[in-house]
Amino acid sequence: MHPARYTKRDFLLAAITALMVLVLSAGVLSADLSRWGDDFAGYLNQAFAIADHRQDEQYRLNAVMPPTTLPEEVKDGKLVYSWGFPLLEAGVYRLVGFDRTEYSSVIWYKLILLFSVAACAAVLVLFLRRLFSLRLSVFLSVIFCINSMLLNEINTLYGDIVFLLFTMLTFLLAECFVFAEKPSCRAGIGLLYALSMGFTYELRLNGFTVILIALFGHGVCLVRKQVPFSGKRLVADALPYAGCATLVLLAERFLLPAATSNMSDLRQMGWDSLVYNAWVMIERSYTFFDLTTGFRTYVLGALILTAAVTGLIRNGFRDNLYLSMLWFGTIIILLILPYDQGLRYMLNVLPVILMFSVYGFRWVWNTVKQKRSLPGWMHQKRTGMAVMGLILCICAIPGAGKGIRLFSGLSTEGSVGVYSEGAREVYRFIQTHVGEEETIGFGKPRALYLNTGRVSFRPDRNGHSMDELDYFLVSKRYDFVVEHTEEAMQQPCIFENDEFALYDLRH
Repeated sequence: MHPARYTKRDFLLAAITALMVLVLSAGVLSADLSRWGDDFAGYLNQAFAIADHRQDEQYRLNAVMPPTTLPEEVKDGKLVYSWGFPLLEAGVYRLVGFDRTEYSSVIWYKLILLFSVAACAAVLVLFLRRLFSLRLSVFLSVIFCINSMLLNEINTLYGDIVFLLFTMLTFLLAECFVFAEKPSCRAGIGLLYALSMGFTYELRLNGFTVILIALFGHGVCLVRKQVPFSGKRLVADALPYAGCATLVLLAERFLLPAATSNMSDLRQMGWDSLVYNAWVMIERSYTFFDLTTGFRTYVLGALILTAAVTGLIRNGFRDNLYLSMLWFGTIIILLILPYDQGLRYMLNVLPVILMFSVYGFRWVWNTVKQKRSLPGWMHQKRTGMAVMGLILCICAIPGAGKGIRLFSGLSTEGSVGVYSEGAREVYRFIQTHVGEEETIGFGKPRALYLNTGRVSFRPDRNGHSMDELDYFLVSKRYDFVVEHTEEAMQQPCIFENDEFALYDLRH
């Protein structure tokens, strides 16, 4: 952790950075969901249940509809998802509802993610400002937050960008709390720190890990500062953590129950999964940084990762031990997970990798300067600012172009995926011709329930069978591998278009 005194200029530039990222990232917004993963539907279903005060019913449906094997921790037929993100989306639902005719309201649910990216940009500026110059902090924040892979996560409607925001906010507040000197200032930061930790905990199951890492960093910093031990100091430093624990206990006692753990999933991995996960982790992080300028270079990603490892070795353990733990901890978790979640579970460690890459590039630069004489212009600040400005312009072009097309009405919306014309057509047919108590077999059950209000599940998962189904929905365009599909296709087809066919199993 690092001491720093913020100025008005720091906060002003952080706010301007957030505004710039907000404008550029707005260009990616679309009215559809091109990716057919249905985790987003699980979150929205729970959000709607929170808003309508029917959580208990939804927790039972959560245990019926997942297309994957339920964790062993599911008890009493109830599955509770982490409710931090659904709670935010419940507020959106109360304001705009959910259109099940044209499905035009989907875009409103992406605004939380859009504003989270912008807020994250401001937080990153202030966090990195504790390590680097203000210009470099703004530069790193912008190129990270307008990365095309990060912005594409907005349209997935998952809560991982919100988790990224609160992870970095928690670390920022931890550092500010440790080094705050005025008692009144320290009390205010401590309260914000407790609130940030509490919401981080409720956003995702591994939110507790973020709190432990922040606590570890806090402890290491106190030891290195050689703070005199006293009961008063111990109580003062423990207050945010006690406040966080109190908030979580009260919330889960009186507001919403604790999320169902999935630790049993970790026992399902094998050697093949370990190798595959290692490859996915390296490939996704490489691709993310390689797309920093908006297009593939096939070199930049490797340079940044190599520099990050160099920076970790040079500065990670000496100056940033707790952030090094975040990187190593994320690697371990991703290696032993029995499923591939793409970039989602890596988002909150990517800013740390970028930070370490700066240390690595700086070490290389200083080494080169010591061994050979460089032209004078390469040492000038103007040269560095010009290079950073050029890179920012290159990074901003894709987002600016998308924004112009969006606001001029030229974007193609609702054309593919979950809200394609064919999908909306079958949703409307189901709402009209399938009874509310009837069930449908489908490869993405939670998405079908979200968009039709009809309970759906896979007959090849979690003890379900074809005998429990009234209908079976087959996708022609998307590769939803569901057992019993051929068996269902022997029954009467009551609806068909270019993308879907609905079969009646009641005969």
